[in-house]
Amino acid sequence: MVRRRVAGGFVAAAGAVLIAVAFIAGLFSVGPAFEDLSTGFRPVMTTESINAVTTDLQGLSGVKEELGTVAVPLFSQALRMTPEAFQAFVRSSSRRWPRGPSSCRRS
Repeated sequence: MVRRRVAGGFVAAAGAVLIAVAFIAGLFSVGPAFEDLSTGFRPVMTTESINAVTTDLQGLSGVKEELGTVAVPLFSQALRMTPEAFQAFVRSSSRRWPRGPSSCRRS
């Protein structure tokens, strides 16, 4: 019973903090700007364009399966490795690759 009250009090306090932050930061005053932003997107957000993006994303979902069933066996065979050894090699090599744009320094 005490745990429920403590948890309820915590949730209420967290909610009060979120509402206070919204007022303090003035988030309600910038709301109309989002309407202008979404109005600018309306011409391109047609059913046809949304269906095209959905189709593209569905095509990308098959890439993972194809990578595991086609590419990994081909590469591992070409390198004379087992698929498991090839995957371990790729995992260990990927740790040395840059992570994100901030890690790429221009000279």
